[in-house]
Amino acid sequence: MNKNHSHFWISIGLAACILLCIVVLILIIFNQNNNGSTLTLDGYIGAMATLIAICTAIMLGAQIYSIYHRSQTEKEYDQKLEQITDWFRNSTEEYNRELAKLSKTNNTLNMIKYHVNNALGSMHYNEDRKFDGIIDVLENIYILVNNAELFSVDDQIDKLQAACYYIAKNLKQYKKDKLYISKDPKGINRIQERWNKRIRQLDEILVGKPLCDTKKQIFENLKKLSIIFNEMLDGLIYEKDAYRMSDEDMNTLKAMAKD
Repeated sequence: MNKNHSHFWISIGLAACILLCIVVLILIIFNQNNNGSTLTLDGYIGAMATLIAICTAIMLGAQIYSIYHRSQTEKEYDQKLEQITDWFRNSTEEYNRELAKLSKTNNTLNMIKYHVNNALGSMHYNEDRKFDGIIDVLENIYILVNNAELFSVDDQIDKLQAACYYIAKNLKQYKKDKLYISKDPKGINRIQERWNKRIRQLDEILVGKPLCDTKKQIFENLKKLSIIFNEMLDGLIYEKDAYRMSDEDMNTLKAMAKD
């Protein structure tokens, strides 16, 4: 029996009491008319007390039944809640285990990508594809920043400094790059789009991120390199053979890569 059913039986009890009162009054009046007797106050009070007792008994019984049913419902609810809680706890534990496995796999993949990029960077450098080598190095900077937990702080700093060095070194030798020699606009655009996409992603990651002074300087250098690289690529697209890197930019590169 739910709350609505309880109210239903209480209403029935009240209706029955009212009906009994009416019936008793009718019987009393009818009895007076037939016998000419007079209903005394004690008699009236006794009759009303009997009716009130009946009403009280009906209402009390309905309330007792309602309380009993409610306690049973709450018990069932608690059991269901406990089952749901257990299921949720088990599902959460299973999810966390799978997430840990996935995270471990993802970390392994990132480390593999890092070493592959290193290998590609060296290969591209030796093949006079300096610009592709620069992109390889930038990909590793993205891995370093986006997966900082894979590297110690000192290791991150060493690798980031080395990355800026290799980018500057490749830019110094831009005239040896095959794209510079061919002036292929599609190839140059491809390099520029890949570079700027990663630079934007790095900026988003670094917004509001606390950095030590050394890392701040590294990323300031990376911004300078980005400006120089974009100016170079724009020059190769629009100026073609007329493009020459400025002495200021070349001196900046020489300061970052002295060999």
